Amino acid sequence: MKKNYNIQMRDAFIRKVYSEMKKNKNIIFISNEQGASSLDVLRKDFSDRFINAGISEQNIITLASGLSSVGKKVFVYSIASFITLRCFEQIKID
Repeated sequence: MKKNYNIQMRDAFIRKVYSEMKKNKNIIFISNEQGASSLDVLRKDFSDRFINAGISEQNIITLASGLSSVGKKVFVYSIASFITLRCFEQIKID
């Protein structure tokens, strides 16, 4: 694969998760992002392990917490200001 040094950080992260999901069937990816083309590939190739949780940051954290409690390796992806600030209480509870 040709190196692209002009790649967005989001796409680099998603590509890395993609490569790990190819190796590990225990990885689940949860997102509420709609606009990333790199997510389209992940969503298509791993439809059984890609969850689009919609605009519900608190619920995403609860879902991730539950999945991780049964041994899944969960990656949560969202806009940083929402996933960190909107769900502090949920993180404390979960």
